[in-house]
Amino acid sequence: MRPVAGAVAWCEVLTRDPHTAVSFYDAAFGWQAHLDGPSGYTTSGSEKADVAGILPMPAEIPAEAPAHWIVSFNSSDIDATLRAVGEAGGSVMKPATTVGSVTFAVAADPAHAMFGRFAMTPTG
Repeated sequence: MRPVAGAVAWCEVLTRDPHTAVSFYDAAFGWQAHLDGPSGYTTSGSEKADVAGILPMPAEIPAEAPAHWIVSFNSSDIDATLRAVGEAGGSVMKPATTVGSVTFAVAADPAHAMFGRFAMTPTG
């Protein structure tokens, strides 16, 4: 199934205490955590599919920022989408970055609510 542009693609919680967050969401929602290497990034979900990520708060986030969820939406062209965000009065908080087969960016609407843009690069 192809991702639908504009649909929710992924959700992540950014926190300075990922261990407590993993324990909480696994207990509250019945998720199963899967640590993804030394970065501390953890995916959680059922044994059939992961539904969210839990990650340590990046260093560039100000210390006074609380833990928070960020919702990312599918994009077939992140660069074009980020241009449209700017043209509509929003701002790019983190430019497009590729990690493995995923390209993501973080933007904010004119009221400063942050959201992500997410694209998968076809593999194989």
